[in-house]
Amino acid sequence: QVKQDYPAHQVHKAAPIMHKIRSIKHQIELELMQTACNITEAGVRRLLGFIKPGVWEYEIEAELAHEFLRKRSKGFAYTPIIASGKNACVLHYIENNQQCQDGDLILLDVGAEYANYSSDLTRCIPVNGRFTARQKAVYNAVLHVKNEATKLLLPGTIMAEYHKQVGLLMEEQLVNLGLISMDDIKNQDPAWPAYKKYFMHGTSHFFDERLVFMLHYQIQGEGPVWVFLHGFLESSSMWEALPLSYLPITTLFIDLPGHGKSEVLDQSPSMNAMAEEVQKVLVHLDIQKFIIVGHSMGAYVGLELSQHPGFQKLILLNSNCWTDSDQKKQDRLRVATLVQKAKLHFVREAIPGLFAAPDRHTAFVSSLISEANLMSPEAIAFVALAMRERTDFTSFVNAHPEQFIFIHGKLDRLVSVDELAAKIKGPRIFLLDCGHMAHVEAGEELMGILASAIKNA
Repeated sequence: QVKQDYPAHQVHKAAPIMHKIRSIKHQIELELMQTACNITEAGVRRLLGFIKPGVWEYEIEAELAHEFLRKRSKGFAYTPIIASGKNACVLHYIENNQQCQDGDLILLDVGAEYANYSSDLTRCIPVNGRFTARQKAVYNAVLHVKNEATKLLLPGTIMAEYHKQVGLLMEEQLVNLGLISMDDIKNQDPAWPAYKKYFMHGTSHFFDERLVFMLHYQIQGEGPVWVFLHGFLESSSMWEALPLSYLPITTLFIDLPGHGKSEVLDQSPSMNAMAEEVQKVLVHLDIQKFIIVGHSMGAYVGLELSQHPGFQKLILLNSNCWTDSDQKKQDRLRVATLVQKAKLHFVREAIPGLFAAPDRHTAFVSSLISEANLMSPEAIAFVALAMRERTDFTSFVNAHPEQFIFIHGKLDRLVSVDELAAKIKGPRIFLLDCGHMAHVEAGEELMGILASAIKNA
């Protein structure tokens, strides 16, 4: 839209400029960041005398909040993770609602904000004040990797090479702990080394402005990384309809902005903006190569990500790769206006039409309506407007047929089969006997296609 309104102006992505700003800090910025770190340290030291068996995770959060505010912080730089016991095994656990038990460990991932600059600290504390022998061995192994990784951080260090070196340090410790074997390393997939079973994150991320990324995600499994992106009014829970855990892949499920547990973006609506948030998650997890399965709107985001490094393939599920017609753009504008006054009515009317025979899937229809009703009108409007301003990727898709697969419903009311056949020349198209919700209406056939795609990847 900006290009159309101001044709004489050049439009460029701001990301390269922001990357440079984030990499090099002025002295005053360093001082503000140090203050944020000092406040965080004070909060954690306060906890050492507070934590004991029987306290609740939210009580620990409250202690931190008190100390942060007492020292003139505005509060947490990001949603705090106070994960005791098995909760520590859940990436980005934020419920913080369980009681801490004797013998458990508590994982703290917290940080204070100060003057719009963040701190970020991760620590592991025994609830009763003493590690068991095994807990101590694991703790010391991680501490060793951390200390050695710090020594590697020197001027001129290349971040990508740094990640690889730290991965080798972690590999050594995991072997010593008996968590992986030399045979695991010998037979590992170079794109997903054996150590990533326990150390799937990147080593580090930029440490500065308040927001690193906003999206809620879940990652599980082993093998090549497949990113699953849901559609409009859905969330990552939509993929629970499929037995994806049986596939030999690492599944990364993401709640897109405004959906599920992810907040709506505070910027101009666009698919590219949503894709940039997904890219932040990929960078955070140090994912070098990925395949995307995008349902409806999720495929629009996937198309934007096809321009990013590491992209291998996009499976467009009940979706397309071209821009909206003028009529469709007007419809989306009406949706953005309507939901401000009648969100519940819009959701109730829109969702049944996604199914070829909604009466056969009443439980799914009801569940999807309930979930969509949790979205704010602002979130629904943001996404409707973002879909309205999409890039036409048809030429790119047809020029790279090996990177795109279309799975479509013969009875899909949102994208006609005839239009798909007329515009897509080269990429493979699978037509299923279903409407817009192939994962529910034709799950078995869809799983077969995904399994075949994995085998041929």
